[in-house]
Amino acid sequence: MSVPPSVQSVGPSRVQVAAGSDHSFTVSIMNIIEYLPLTNVSWMQSGSGTVTTNSTLPAYDGPVYSSLYLSSLSPDDSGVYAVIATNNAGDATVIFNLTVLPGKI
Repeated sequence: MSVPPSVQSVGPSRVQVAAGSDHSFTVSIMNIIEYLPLTNVSWMQSGSGTVTTNSTLPAYDGPVYSSLYLSSLSPDDSGVYAVIATNNAGDATVIFNLTVLPGKI
């Protein structure tokens, strides 16, 4: 029996930061080993269609964490970011909204 991955945000899903700062988004992904189809994880920035990172989760019974680290942010980095966890049983997505403000907050 295959079970689709379960993904939850760790921390806020809407964030405002000052230009020049760093930020990371983190999710917890449930990967139940007894139902283990390998889970692939991709981080994307909406609008660019670019896969920022792509990885396969280790065989581990319980939650594993995936993070997207963004550094030296500029207002051009503002937008919607998504993490998509996929296995042969389905997929799950979490959306994050990032606003980079010029200057200090």
